[in-house]
Amino acid sequence: MKAALWDSDWLTALARNYSLPELVIRRLLEEFLAVTELTPEQYVAQRHLTLRAAGLSNTEIYQVLKAEVDTGRFQIPSVTLRQIRRWIYG
Repeated sequence: MKAALWDSDWLTALARNYSLPELVIRRLLEEFLAVTELTPEQYVAQRHLTLRAAGLSNTEIYQVLKAEVDTGRFQIPSVTLRQIRRWIYG
């Protein structure tokens, strides 16, 4: 993470406001940025693995992924289940 992104006063204020150690706040922000930098295709592929590990079937996973992508997480038009499968399997 680039040090210039985080003002130490801001991190201190967040830590105080949320009663969390500053290190935890910093790690949360790093994880947030890591996820938000993913392309829709990368997000779908990673999320597919997570949902499979949770025991969902592909049919269930495709529906979940379509709903997640279509909710506005990405600034793209609505996707089809076929697109979801292509992003996962190429």
